[in-house]
Amino acid sequence: MNAETNARNHWFAPGWWPLALAVAAGSVSATYVPVALLTLPVTVGSTPAAPEALACISGDNKMVPSFVAVPESLSERLFEFEVALVQAKQIVQVFARENGLPPGTRLEGARLEVYPSQEKLWRCMNRTPDWSEPPPLPRKTFVAANGNPLRAVTPEEFARVIPEYAALRRDAWVRLIAHELAHNWHAEVASRKMGPHWFFEGLAVVIANQGFGEDLHPKSADDALQPIDWSGRYAYAQAAASVRFFLKRAPVKTLIERAQMPDFETWLRKLPAKPPKTPSGRL
Repeated sequence: MNAETNARNHWFAPGWWPLALAVAAGSVSATYVPVALLTLPVTVGSTPAAPEALACISGDNKMVPSFVAVPESLSERLFEFEVALVQAKQIVQVFARENGLPPGTRLEGARLEVYPSQEKLWRCMNRTPDWSEPPPLPRKTFVAANGNPLRAVTPEEFARVIPEYAALRRDAWVRLIAHELAHNWHAEVASRKMGPHWFFEGLAVVIANQGFGEDLHPKSADDALQPIDWSGRYAYAQAAASVRFFLKRAPVKTLIERAQMPDFETWLRKLPAKPPKTPSGRL
């Protein structure tokens, strides 16, 4: 995401602060409260945190695994989002293991911020205060951004913005989070040489098993490599269909390795049409 790099080391717009909540079990979660309420107890799941346990997170991004941050209006759903983050991590880890790929070192430490609306997410990404207008959305379907923390809208907002995608899986929101985690994982295992944008996005859809583009079937390599209009509503479905096309010709490990090369698409056009062999048989 274009704004993600600029926003990676920043939290919510002014007026909100992330709080680390150390609970008896030793795990740490987070919620957001207005600055005026910093001295009040905050509840994590069903366990209230004592006022003295609250500690503002500094800007150095030193967090702990499974760190989830939400605005106060969503604080009662914190546990739901924590569970979803764990499930999303497992989806990426299983994909890596079944395809003979390293699990990476950053998944366990991934953090998540959940926003009640597309507008609030976009404002955060651009650090736009309430009294100012943010830049135009990069696309109408914008609902999440990778990085650490990764950011996403709520399941309800996801379903409102892209109902056709949200309806494809019962756990579609968990898979949205897995999609963003897949980006982080891919960037790590590929040493940040992820290849063309269509491959980077399409592979994340496949890893998260979101179901986008399963009804699309490119007829040839040239067809699969047609330019994608990324402002279009079904751009991710097209990218995923292209990745699936080439997964029938080469293992995902090979594709990830070759995507780092400048002649990746030329190489793809020369691939013979034969099914690849993977350690588990899963593409």
